[in-house]
Amino acid sequence: MDLILKRPLAMIHQLQRQHSFLTIENVKEILDETVLFLNTTNNRANGLHELATICHELASVHMLIPFDNIEIIKHEFFIILGRTFEMLLSKARLISMTKADEQYFYDLSYFIVNLCLHKNIAASNFFIANNEKLNPNNEEKYDPVSYQKIFFTKSFFQKFIKIITHDLIINDYQPFHVKYKVTHSLLRLCIELNEIDHSLLIDPIIQCLNSNFYLNTFKTIDLRQAIFNPKQLFFICECPEFIIQRCLKQQDQLSNLLCLPMLEYTRDILRQHLPVSLEGEDLENIVCIRGAKIQAISLHIKLLNHFALTPATRRYFIIGM
Repeated sequence: MDLILKRPLAMIHQLQRQHSFLTIENVKEILDETVLFLNTTNNRANGLHELATICHELASVHMLIPFDNIEIIKHEFFIILGRTFEMLLSKARLISMTKADEQYFYDLSYFIVNLCLHKNIAASNFFIANNEKLNPNNEEKYDPVSYQKIFFTKSFFQKFIKIITHDLIINDYQPFHVKYKVTHSLLRLCIELNEIDHSLLIDPIIQCLNSNFYLNTFKTIDLRQAIFNPKQLFFICECPEFIIQRCLKQQDQLSNLLCLPMLEYTRDILRQHLPVSLEGEDLENIVCIRGAKIQAISLHIKLLNHFALTPATRRYFIIGM
């Protein structure tokens, strides 16, 4: 390892062993030295390795405490991190990734998701911040810094959408492939975040639900499977949840587009899963079946119920189409 990064990593490891918290000063020092290394190294592969190493070490929950500081959020480290992650998004779609690249892809995504979920908006005085926000004269000036604004750029969405529409609904990967691990966590994050343009993802998610992968993924749920694998999480859990949670303004339009194909899928889904789910051979089987199988059926029915709330599509349920 390059000598310039030995000290910040040693600092992190010492604090982890002592179960201590990173201070703001600790974090600034670590990020400063990491950026210095990344800006001076001539070996891009080595730079990516070290960036992923730092992200991996910082990703533990108790280490995230100082990351809501505005000086930390504005640090150049996160600009580099965002651009590097976008590069990996493109690389994941266009070329075969090495095992090392896959691990870097996962480590960077995991750190980004945790930052956006737990340390998203810079801390500030409650009364001052809200007075500034409510004052019409300061409307354009009030622009709170957040990790989602750093990472969820226009170019990020372009690359994220392409990996869905030009890869995941075309190519079939193993259930625990890193692409499913990363995309399902990113989509879950998009569902949780408020200040992003969710409309950008509507068409890609419709394509996922209309693809053969949605129905075929149901068929991969094993009898004794207690929880979903990453591929099942993406297609069976996150895609329908996005439609339910983030497409209320387009509910009528999306219900008309998706209701009939989802009803068609229902016949196959219930025919395959419901009888088995009700017949467990013993208590152990019943407990396991109620994990993945029952949850999958419940999620599909939840999506159908969402469509049934739309008057224009309710007729499909009444006439039995």
